[in-house]
Amino acid sequence: MRTVALCWYSRSQYSDILSIMADKERLPPSFDEWRSEALRLEGQLEARYDVRRVPLNPDEFLHWCWEASISPDAFARDRYANEGAYRRATTTAITAIVPAPRISLAA
Repeated sequence: MRTVALCWYSRSQYSDILSIMADKERLPPSFDEWRSEALRLEGQLEARYDVRRVPLNPDEFLHWCWEASISPDAFARDRYANEGAYRRATTTAITAIVPAPRISLAA
């Protein structure tokens, strides 16, 4: 089974996460909206993929972006999540990590 990595945010850090993202307009304005969408996406993906939640700490993420010379945006979030899932895979071999499919924020 292929693995999909998703950045996972905490309520306490969500406003900080929004403030550092170059594409903050692509993210829901509130943690509750983000969580609802993330749980819906996770549920859809779990039928076909091994879904891994990768916590995103805003300070660590910014440092990681700086080291990788990339902007803190959707591409960086996907790459960060993929690398995080790969690092965390200690007992189960990951055969492939694919970016999460894009979902429309419009209901």
